[in-house]
Amino acid sequence: MSSSSGQPACRSVSAGGQPDERVLVLAPSGQDGAMAADVLHKAGIGAQVMPDIAGLCEEARHGAAAVLLAAEVLDRAALESLSSVLEAQEPWSDLPVVLLTGRGGGGDLPRETLSALGNVTLLERPLEILTLVSALRAAVRARQRQYGARSTLLELATVLDTVPAAVFTAREGGRRVSGNRYATDLFSASPGANLSPRVLAREGRTGFRLFRDGQEIPLEQIPIERAIATGKEVRNAEIDLVVDSRTPRHLVGSAAPLRAPGGDVTGAVAAFLDITEQHRAAQALRDSDRRKTEFLAVLSHELRNPLAAIVNAAHLLSLPSSTEQQARRAREVIERQTGHLSRLVDDLLDLTRIERGKVALRIRRIDLSETVRRTCDDHQQLFDDRGIALRCRTSGAPWIDADPTRIAQVIGNLLQNAARYGHPGGTVVVETALPSSGAELRVRDDGRGIAPDLLQRLFTPFVRSDDELSRSQGGLGLGLFLVKGLVELHGGSVQALSDGPGRGAEFILTLPAVEPPAGAEPDRSSRQERGSLLVLLVEDNRDGAQMLADVLASGGHRVHLAPDGRAALAMAPRLAPDVVLCDIGLPDMDGYALAHALRKDPALAHTRLIALSGYAQKEDRARAEQAGFEAHLVKPADLDELERVLGVIARTAGQRRG
Repeated sequence: MSSSSGQPACRSVSAGGQPDERVLVLAPSGQDGAMAADVLHKAGIGAQVMPDIAGLCEEARHGAAAVLLAAEVLDRAALESLSSVLEAQEPWSDLPVVLLTGRGGGGDLPRETLSALGNVTLLERPLEILTLVSALRAAVRARQRQYGARSTLLELATVLDTVPAAVFTAREGGRRVSGNRYATDLFSASPGANLSPRVLAREGRTGFRLFRDGQEIPLEQIPIERAIATGKEVRNAEIDLVVDSRTPRHLVGSAAPLRAPGGDVTGAVAAFLDITEQHRAAQALRDSDRRKTEFLAVLSHELRNPLAAIVNAAHLLSLPSSTEQQARRAREVIERQTGHLSRLVDDLLDLTRIERGKVALRIRRIDLSETVRRTCDDHQQLFDDRGIALRCRTSGAPWIDADPTRIAQVIGNLLQNAARYGHPGGTVVVETALPSSGAELRVRDDGRGIAPDLLQRLFTPFVRSDDELSRSQGGLGLGLFLVKGLVELHGGSVQALSDGPGRGAEFILTLPAVEPPAGAEPDRSSRQERGSLLVLLVEDNRDGAQMLADVLASGGHRVHLAPDGRAALAMAPRLAPDVVLCDIGLPDMDGYALAHALRKDPALAHTRLIALSGYAQKEDRARAEQAGFEAHLVKPADLDELERVLGVIARTAGQRRG
């Protein structure tokens, strides 16, 4: 290569045409550069002659297969410019530099020059053309292998960006941490951002915090930092990530060190899955399991108390020495406690029915205000006993299409809740109204109030206040769940409001309003207006049968007992009863089979069949109707409902006899 004065504009001689395939040539003169480019062109190597070091550096940033330059063009400024370009290369890139030196090789070049050029090959001039071409072909082939590595890395990056996990790679001992798309999205960072915790902390740009079991994790305990520091894998680490004070994300993952060929740790890689939803679901299951465990403990307590009172009262009644006053109190205790047990069982059954969508509603048009007044009257004694004033304010006549029994149950549950959490000297106000949103019921108290965290889950099964006072009030934690379920079955909604503990609470119930009916009158028939009936009671539980028979006899009815189906089949033709009140679960045949048999006897054509059963699902009622039963009552039978049914039968029987 000879020298001459003057530098031409950059000249391109290319065999491949791609920027990444060209050799950038910088010679002391334009003539030397052109000669070198011609030689390379004839050898099938693309080349581009550069006018100066600035142009070479600019083109090198866009891509090149190699750089060919003479040592004399590398003054201090040129060396600094070229070395800055080489230092800024991507990790996969190591641009080959072929440096033509004077006679004696590179011995006269400073060591720092060779170090700054990195992947450098020295060729001593004068040299054979074959030597130059061979050296550059080797450099281009090495560069092509780098391009292959780049393609592999790009493919890997594409794969990582499709993985539903946050993948981090720490280099330079942890000073630079890159992440895939999922990772940068998780940290709300831009693609390619440095996510190194130590760098962000040093620069005061930490926008995230990491926690374990509620405690913030120090820098050295972050899994990827531990892998770098210890040179060991960190497996199945669970952490909570909070970015910019947003909702925590629960992550689980592992980290492993990256090593140089000599074994030294150079960085680490980590992969984390966002299992926030699974973690919340698992926590919800644990909470549910805990509530059910607490519920079983409470249920045991709630059942044992009335059972103990009943056992003691029964024992007192068996004593010959008991006085009439003691016997009366014992009977009152038994009546009160069995009623309590019945309500507990009803709540449990209603829980199952609501969760399975098996609640059967008997819809009719009712006056909500009238139902509220009656229910308040029924619960007045409860509030009097607790020293709480109950105020019932009904305005207008909001009418709804609803099951009156279920609506009374809803109101009763809200009243019992207000009484339970009220305080002596306090006031509970019950109001009805007819705003544009529909028929509305409000139950407001000035009692203990509701904590904000409890307010969010108040209508969940088995939820109870955690303090001991609430436990002393009793209850299974089902009342408000049943309120919500029954109200929603009627197409309505219920919400709870409270300003916090000690500030009272208000429950607002809204139901679709309808037009009032014309001339609707309630059934006011009394026991005295109902005639005496001949009843055949089929029940295998001796105590239950005798007690129910005594109740019916006290109402003026004549009762005969049959302990099983066969006895009932033998007695029925002889007695020709007005009513057969039949248990479904009999020891020898079920009540359905007995009903089929009784319906086949012409002598019993006027006998009415009433099912009495602990089976209360919609399917059970339908099966009873198919078997020939005209009514289906759930054990323990509501005596008012039983009297109503018998009254209807008595009037029908009286008309037939008349």
